Amino acid sequence: LNSRWNGMGKKGEIFAAVLAAFASIPGYTVAYDLVFAKDYGVPQNRPRVLLVGLRDDLAFGGKFKLVGDRDAVIRGFLPRPIDTPPPTIPELLGDLEDPSFENGGTTITYPHAARLEIQKELRMSHDGTRVARKGDIVTEHEYSYHSPRVVEKFKAMLASPDHSIPEEFKTKKFAQRVLPTAWGEDGPNITAASLSDDYVHYSQPRSLTVREWARLQLFPDWYQFEGKRTTGGLRRAGNPREGMFEREVPKYTQIGNAVPVGLAFHVGRHLAKIISGG
Repeated sequence: LNSRWNGMGKKGEIFAAVLAAFASIPGYTVAYDLVFAKDYGVPQNRPRVLLVGLRDDLAFGGKFKLVGDRDAVIRGFLPRPIDTPPPTIPELLGDLEDPSFENGGTTITYPHAARLEIQKELRMSHDGTRVARKGDIVTEHEYSYHSPRVVEKFKAMLASPDHSIPEEFKTKKFAQRVLPTAWGEDGPNITAASLSDDYVHYSQPRSLTVREWARLQLFPDWYQFEGKRTTGGLRRAGNPREGMFEREVPKYTQIGNAVPVGLAFHVGRHLAKIISGG
């Protein structure tokens, strides 16, 4: 479920109803857990409730402990956290950082060679035979245009010791954060949602490009997104009262709504082993 665990209030009631509906399906045993994407190599905190149903013959084959329903990881329904720590933001995005980027412009080729394993992994071709080199085409690396006032604010945030927004630039609209160059003791503390303006690049006065946003979710660079970069108003929200049911889902929202690739990989591989008897 794309929601943080909340056992109380309305959200808790909704989840209880969802859990009961799945648990009532004959022949299946259901378990769930609150997992954190950062525990599976993803450079985000991103707490999510994952619910898994296994056929009774798999769930009661002696392999899975019967402890309770909110312990899918302990019971083996979901994979345990991995030992590999998530990459830092500079490790993840450093090879995409174009020193000659232009506000509102586009970088069309890789400005640097891939030095780190995570960069090589993300630049690997779809068929797994080649890592993109410096000067090769890179897609979705278009920069948003920021007004001079916004650029000035971003520069002030980058120059601030704690990267906070100076008082003269604060608004009631929303808070922005500079992406950290290193994680604290608890690891990643960010979550990529649907608005790229939530975060400021760790070393340049701008928001992230679609390609950088996708890397936060560990999408490989060959992956392409359809639709517009951004949208808003009725095009995004629709208006059912007026018969407008179609909604545009911009690329940043598609990425922010996705299950992180790293988490999906480990969950998928784990379930595949269960199904195959491995």
